[in-house]
Amino acid sequence: MSLHFHFKLYYQVSNNSLTAQSKIHRNSTKVLSVLNHHVVVLCKYIVLCVLAMASRRSSTASEKKSGSRGKSMTRSKSPFRSFRFKKSKPPPEASSGNYSDDEENLRELESTDEDLEAMLVRKHEWESTTKKASNRSWDRICVVLKGTQILFYKDQKTYRTRPEETFRSELPVDLIGGTAEVAADYTKKKNVFRLRLANGGDYLFQANDDDQVNLWVTGINQQAQIHEEASGKSQTLPPGSEKKDEPKKRSFFTLKKN
Repeated sequence: MSLHFHFKLYYQVSNNSLTAQSKIHRNSTKVLSVLNHHVVVLCKYIVLCVLAMASRRSSTASEKKSGSRGKSMTRSKSPFRSFRFKKSKPPPEASSGNYSDDEENLRELESTDEDLEAMLVRKHEWESTTKKASNRSWDRICVVLKGTQILFYKDQKTYRTRPEETFRSELPVDLIGGTAEVAADYTKKKNVFRLRLANGGDYLFQANDDDQVNLWVTGINQQAQIHEEASGKSQTLPPGSEKKDEPKKRSFFTLKKN
């Protein structure tokens, strides 16, 4: 009787545990299914949010483009919006001698008929008829024509403030007996003129344009010819010949001829 009771009790307990386990399993499966459902819904929501943000960004970008196009179209309708007045440059006197490097390169001074000043590119080819120049590179320097001489400076500021400091301490170049001409035989650079000296020296200069080339060629030749003609006349005239036109003075004690 006791064994049967114990066996029956064990059977009931085991059935209860099995039913409890089955209930737990069912509940866990339900919970897992609910969680899976929520995860799927959350993922869908995230995807929808990302798509919405992307669409908003694209719409704002298109609105900006359309707005800029509309502004450009409205600006282009007025013919006066694209026009701008050029800024007037101050006169040379207002700057009180202080110039920047860019202004020095672009500025050219013609103080008198005999003086010229400009930033040119120079190449020294020959020192004499038999000796080539030691430095035949192209240098951008300030070139000054003063009477029958040409002087070279590092820049225009140096020429105006310290005229005694020439480029590489070079001596002035004497133009008497020299000639300047357009360097038609030199084709490596444009707007180049050549200066030939009486001692056989040879220089090449590159200007900004043809007008500047012609200005320097005519200026150099005029100075060289004027002073050469003056020196030639002084040499050819005999001493005392300038007194031929003066009237002869008769002395008080000269005798009259019969």
